[in-house]
Amino acid sequence: MNKYVITYDLIDADGDYQGLYDRLSNFPEAVKLTESVWMIKTKLTADDVVETLKNSVHCGIRLTVSNAPGLRTFNDLSSQLEFNNFFAS
Repeated sequence: MNKYVITYDLIDADGDYQGLYDRLSNFPEAVKLTESVWMIKTKLTADDVVETLKNSVHCGIRLTVSNAPGLRTFNDLSSQLEFNNFFAS
């Protein structure tokens, strides 16, 4: 499985993030790290993730998908089981 850090910002101030949130949440393993940063695990390539996410919004988007196989973080959420399990594997 590939681990990716995803950062995003909608260019249109009135843009609707819901489609993007829904798509990110639909990845089998996804964790929201901060307001506009998620981490996912998937068999997809980074290019496939970009295509999937950019097609989930109907306005301009700035989107970065970075491969993160050895990412280490500290976060106050680290006590949450979902967060710990995600980074343990």
